[in-house]
Amino acid sequence: QKQPEKEANFDILFHEFPAAFEEYLSNEPNAPIKNLTELMEYNLLDKENRIPFGQGVLDKCIETNLSDIEYKELKDFDLAYAASLDTLIKDNSLDALIFTGYHGTWLAAKGGYPSVIIPAGYIDGRPFSITFTSIKFTEEELFALAYQYEQHTLARINPAVSS
Repeated sequence: QKQPEKEANFDILFHEFPAAFEEYLSNEPNAPIKNLTELMEYNLLDKENRIPFGQGVLDKCIETNLSDIEYKELKDFDLAYAASLDTLIKDNSLDALIFTGYHGTWLAAKGGYPSVIIPAGYIDGRPFSITFTSIKFTEEELFALAYQYEQHTLARINPAVSS
């Protein structure tokens, strides 16, 4: 039995995605694609336009096959690990945690915790963002924090669009 590095492990995502994708497509009666394998085959018909950066994540989804024991072990670990957010936030009387870019979203997502990502400024002319994350059911507070930050910094600049 393989023992993955649990903290930053995406095997559950790769394992769950094909079935979730198929379920989503089953609710779209006119969808020409019915599952992940069909999507991947469709992409291969025009790689340059459909998958210019490859489909490595989709390949991982097809390759990942967890046993029931491995799946439960990883899921239990993810939920316990993500619950540490509650402890960290509550014990320190915080409203939220802030991560640079999208870092930290994987931890929050594993526990079903809300996150909001907003523009935070520019480094060498390139935009960067920050992520606000907090405990479950605090979406309204997170949106308020993000809005206050945006209004205070006015960090986002509309891109120049040429025609």
